[in-house]
Amino acid sequence: MKKSLLFLLIIIISSVVSIQLFIIPQFENKVRHPTEKWALEFLTSGSTDLLAEQLKGIPKNDRLAYLNNIQANFGFALSLQAYNQRDFSSEQNTLLTENKILGDPFADLVYRKIDDSQLLVIVKPNSVPKHLVNEAQRWMMGTFYLLNNRLIQYPKKEWPQVIDSLSHEFAYPVLLKTLSELNYTSQQMAELEQGVMVSISSNDSDFIGYPADIVMQRIGNSDQVIVLGPFSPELKSKVVYMLSVFYFIFGFFY
Repeated sequence: MKKSLLFLLIIIISSVVSIQLFIIPQFENKVRHPTEKWALEFLTSGSTDLLAEQLKGIPKNDRLAYLNNIQANFGFALSLQAYNQRDFSSEQNTLLTENKILGDPFADLVYRKIDDSQLLVIVKPNSVPKHLVNEAQRWMMGTFYLLNNRLIQYPKKEWPQVIDSLSHEFAYPVLLKTLSELNYTSQQMAELEQGVMVSISSNDSDFIGYPADIVMQRIGNSDQVIVLGPFSPELKSKVVYMLSVFYFIFGFFY
């Protein structure tokens, strides 16, 4: 009896050690970190591209001052970094040279090339500034700022075409709707009319732990509203896969 219990204890200890030394690191490297990298790139898509393209038209010595001037309109820190290819792997350099967003979940940074000598850096987008209302506002306030600034350069009748031309930069839907087309609670509609950023959650966004499925904001005093999302269709598939692998590992070994 004692030998059986000892043998069982050895098996349990061996399983725990194996999980800690071999299985968990593989899960982190093959599933969790790639998922976090993808999420960083997904949620910063579009706005990062627009900002990098905007910086390209500004003299290099004036770019940091420009970022400091608009920083308050973004929910995460904006910075610049000299582009040295030796700082990145060959795969990462390929993404950067193709003007694609590069997320680094280990350092909590997002990179986007401005030109051959400089990178735009989104610093710690997963750290929530305390002065913001919620995480959805933090992620999307910079996007609304950039889109609003772009739209006001055109007559109102051209706004749909402008949004349509910019939407391909984003990994999630970007739409333009009128206030009359939206049907939400009286409080949400009142906030929209006041220019407040309104976030709408859903069962799917609650499931994946994201604070909203759709985020909206009115454009100035117009009847037009920028609608971002839904985000959950893309995010949910990634989260479900990660959780499925996680529970399979622990279910199998325990």
